[in-house]
Amino acid sequence: MKHFLLVILSLVALNSGLSQIGVTRSPEINISNETWEKISPAIDSLLSQLERGQLDSNLVAASDRQVLMELQGSFLKHEIEKDAASGISMSKQMVNHYPIDLDVHFISVAYLQTKSDMPALRYLINMIAVIDKEHVQFNLPLTWRTSHWKRTKVGSITYIHREPLRMDRAEYFNQLNAEIARKFSIKAEPFEFYMTKNYQEILELFGIGYTIHENGKVRNGLGVVDNKIFAIQHNEDFSHDIFHYYSGKVNERKNRNWIAEEGIAYLWGNAYYTDIDGEMINQDRLEKALCLYIDENPDAVLYELFTENKKIFEALAPEVSVRSTIAGVFAREVEHRFGIEGIQQLINCGSKDRLQSFMHVLDHLLDVTTDNFDERLKALLEL
Repeated sequence: MKHFLLVILSLVALNSGLSQIGVTRSPEINISNETWEKISPAIDSLLSQLERGQLDSNLVAASDRQVLMELQGSFLKHEIEKDAASGISMSKQMVNHYPIDLDVHFISVAYLQTKSDMPALRYLINMIAVIDKEHVQFNLPLTWRTSHWKRTKVGSITYIHREPLRMDRAEYFNQLNAEIARKFSIKAEPFEFYMTKNYQEILELFGIGYTIHENGKVRNGLGVVDNKIFAIQHNEDFSHDIFHYYSGKVNERKNRNWIAEEGIAYLWGNAYYTDIDGEMINQDRLEKALCLYIDENPDAVLYELFTENKKIFEALAPEVSVRSTIAGVFAREVEHRFGIEGIQQLINCGSKDRLQSFMHVLDHLLDVTTDNFDERLKALLEL
């Protein structure tokens, strides 16, 4: 019988120089020399590869390869480059080890900023290493941590969850998934949708146990990665980013205008963030709130509101954008007049000088200029 060692590693990222420095172990931890000698070279090799943005397929299970590279690999490479540019030096040390179950061990390796008054933790990355005799293969904690979660299929969406689903939301998202794909004339894809409670839980599932730059953030979701979605604060609707996902299937990133993209994502999906009751905020609610703002601020210059992207939706969610809401108003009129062809012109009006590019295509499609912007917006809002 094969013997497997499942190892959850808590690792902290380092600057590029650390790829050549091996993991040491604290004298206080309890780990046998045999186990240490098996896993430490594999840990060093994996970290080195992720730091460079390259991955040896032999080190990672096929099921986790794409996700690991897209998340841990891109994350590590990006953060390491920033740290290196800032002159931050690191050391790494295994500081904890204990068995969880038969052949299941928890191992904690800390990467510490060395040039500081006190050793400072930078990033924690968690993964599972499977050791079969002399071979080590790594997995994400995702499957191991969610193996006891329930699975419920709603159309093309498989929800993976602990608590009962809000079926109205799940069915609505399944409907939007199909509708958005249809508008782009592509086939709707199936997704695994993990019902995560907050962004920190998502990071844990993907093996990022701590990052100094994301510490305390809870309001985001994550996806799409390898057809996996991770909920925004336990909400079953991910249509905002599904729009971006499908748009990326048919449009080149260099052409995509993100003022237009966000406006259409608001219009076809939602504003991404949940309100105080955990509900997604759709375009209709935002337009009503915008009309109320205009009514209460009759002297407001709407073009300035749009260009400066002032925060006016704090009562709904502080992150919600008035610029994207207004872009959604114009996008609805473009879709009404010109259909998907007009929407594609909006999306592909250019990523450089995005405000100027967006205004240029609005002028072309709707005769909206800086001079008549307020008037035309109010007309579309029926004010």
